[in-house]
Amino acid sequence: MTLSAPNVGRASCHISHTKSIAGRRGTLDEMMREIVPGAVERYAKKNPNIMVAEEADNESYVNDGEGGFRPCEDIREVMDYGDARAARLSRKITKDRKNKRGEMRGGTVTTTTFLVHLPRTLCDEVPDFYPAIDPRTGKRRIDPETGELASRSRWVAKDRDEAERYFNEVLEYLAANVVPGGVDGILGISLQYSENTPHMHVLADTFGDDPKHPGSLRQDWSRAYSEHRDVRDEDGRRVPGWEKIRDLHVGLREHLIAKGFDIERESSERSTESLAKAEYVASMQALETAEETLARVAALEPEARAESERLMRDQLLLDVLAEGFPAFLQAHGTEQKSEYLLPSIVDSCIQSGRGSVKVLPTHDKWFGVTYQEDKSTVVAAIRALIESGRYPEKLYD
Repeated sequence: MTLSAPNVGRASCHISHTKSIAGRRGTLDEMMREIVPGAVERYAKKNPNIMVAEEADNESYVNDGEGGFRPCEDIREVMDYGDARAARLSRKITKDRKNKRGEMRGGTVTTTTFLVHLPRTLCDEVPDFYPAIDPRTGKRRIDPETGELASRSRWVAKDRDEAERYFNEVLEYLAANVVPGGVDGILGISLQYSENTPHMHVLADTFGDDPKHPGSLRQDWSRAYSEHRDVRDEDGRRVPGWEKIRDLHVGLREHLIAKGFDIERESSERSTESLAKAEYVASMQALETAEETLARVAALEPEARAESERLMRDQLLLDVLAEGFPAFLQAHGTEQKSEYLLPSIVDSCIQSGRGSVKVLPTHDKWFGVTYQEDKSTVVAAIRALIESGRYPEKLYD
């Protein structure tokens, strides 16, 4: 039996960020694998969605430096173009440094990758193409209604020219409204037709023009994707990262509709008929997406994968904190001893299913200073740790 989702057009754009410029090579190695000797075979072993015989249909491009793109023959062309832009930065790129808790933090986010799938209204379905694998167990799924082994569909472009028009419109929107450096900040793109669904990769840097230093660039990741003091709404409030990403998707959807594409206007317009079946199909679609995402993430170099995952976790927590802080101020802002407690925020994420935590057991006892009378207890505790050899005599140089 084939598990498939309704044939709807959804404009989606998955965004990920990394810090290492050198790490771009690993991303390009996967997204432009058809021009990298031996890469197709390597990634096909990791990603079962790849159809090796169709890899020649994929297209890779590098920025031509003149407001457009030309066919790319070697990923070093993209690396060289990106290095040349990084050399124009008015401030040096900083690397992560170990904080007091031993975590690596604070480095410059240099690279953004956009993953854009072709809507299914522009695709033809090929039923029973892939075995449906449960990403949680790695085993073939069983259809709960029939008890048979489940399969999943593959989606191929109905019209290659129309698919490329769609990808070009998304690219123009990203260049005009999202990427800090505009079209110049897009280093390379790849159109892939050899997997589960036709899609486009866009590799961009996070650098925009520096108004204080004409001809130079500045690091603009937080202005574009996170919260920054210079980016405020009409009420003077800093715009949080989650709002920027939401507005990106809303604007992209409106842009594509205006260009005549059959795209859902709002996610709330989806049909609620046959709810049980719809929920089942939606869950299967989510699992399909999970399989595809897991295959793609598994194919990344370990260092790039860990860095990307950590950045997304950090950004999620910051967005959650920014999202809830106005309500906290309204409810408790006049209370002298009110606290915006991180444990409470994390707990709400867990309860709502929005996040999870890993518990690291420790036998150490926490202590801290809240009131003046706590000072003597903490001083004695630190002294005892120093005398026992657990802490150095001087905690700081």
